[in-house]
Amino acid sequence: MWGAAGGHSQIERIIWKDIWKGTEVGAALEMNFAPGQHPREQKATLAVNLQVVGIGGAGGNVVEKLATLGLGASGFLVIDSDAQALQNVLVSRKAAVGAKRTRGLGCGGDMDLGRQCVESARRSLDKQLDGTDVVLLVAGMGGGLGTGGAAALAKQASGQGALVLGLVLTPFEFEGRRRMAQAREGVLKLREIADAVICLPNQHVLELHGEDQTAQDTFEAANTLVLEGVLGLGRLLRADGLLTTGLADLRAVLKGRQEESVLAATEASGRKRHRAVLDQLCAHPFMEKGRVLKEADALLVSLIGGMDMTMADVNRVSQHLGAHCPKAEIVLAAAVEPGFQDKLGITVITAKGKSEDVTPTEVPAPVIETVVPRKKPAKPRGQKRKAKQQELQLQSVTKGRFEKSEPTLHEGEDLDVPTFIRRSLVLK
Repeated sequence: MWGAAGGHSQIERIIWKDIWKGTEVGAALEMNFAPGQHPREQKATLAVNLQVVGIGGAGGNVVEKLATLGLGASGFLVIDSDAQALQNVLVSRKAAVGAKRTRGLGCGGDMDLGRQCVESARRSLDKQLDGTDVVLLVAGMGGGLGTGGAAALAKQASGQGALVLGLVLTPFEFEGRRRMAQAREGVLKLREIADAVICLPNQHVLELHGEDQTAQDTFEAANTLVLEGVLGLGRLLRADGLLTTGLADLRAVLKGRQEESVLAATEASGRKRHRAVLDQLCAHPFMEKGRVLKEADALLVSLIGGMDMTMADVNRVSQHLGAHCPKAEIVLAAAVEPGFQDKLGITVITAKGKSEDVTPTEVPAPVIETVVPRKKPAKPRGQKRKAKQQELQLQSVTKGRFEKSEPTLHEGEDLDVPTFIRRSLVLK
């Protein structure tokens, strides 16, 4: 389907448009396949230096399509240990890794070999990532290079000061227990390093469309959801929008919230498009019937519309999102594109996890009981009363709001307890 020189014939354009017709990907193709112009020549203006890096076979395939669709990234890079697969990728920047270890034949599903391949190419990859603000790392989980090498690459990019977003595709269940187990392990390792990891589970696509759909259609549906989501992510970082979000917003929302991150994009048209687009968002396979939205602690939202989009549309979407996500912090971006006349498109990144701000738990102040001395029988007059000093009732001690704090110990003694109590002294 690809021209020999990397361009596209008229027939190829028609085929691609037909495959993605009616989707946001199709709209991007309509805009970017101008006569005589390669789609990579059209780029949106981004507020940051965004590098989209695909590692392994699945990651490379996604990045190749994204480069074709004109995502406004600063650059695209595909990394692979399979020399033949890398040669067939139509992206200008490629990096072969682990040639001495794999002899150019790939990792064969070996995670540890995948990690070694990436680590052995540290110097060359450092040059490729130099000066990058955000690395969007795309990988398929369950195999060798993508599963084992993603965390190693994320560590390298993070060490250079880049914000690292992992976008990982997890296997269908029918791909077997071994691949599923390796995928889980790969995701966990990547989460330890990346600022956020967004999982795109292929199994959810199968559950949405049913088992009667052809295998080809199922994979195409999964690819469509991935590509639409990443195109929306690019819009989040645009510098020429009506409402813009920057790197600081992205970092603030995602940092420290590693429990669950999801990326989804939908669009709708018509008079009530603001409501329809949110209904479709809730029904998105990755949103699990709205559960992900309801439980999210933070949302990054990109809203796209045509020249007819009003501030009332933006406000309605914001209000309805607030109703769907009662506890979430919402950061909203909005932009206008000619291809969205009479339409609204929305892209959402959800983040879930505990906030790093810890509010101290209020502990009630101690209740001081008033001790009333018991009356003694009166002594006969004329008998001289001998004065007796009473002991003070000071044995009951509480730490108040510091009740749950760690004790200050020195040579086995808690220094937070007054000395006269520690040494059983009686005060008079």
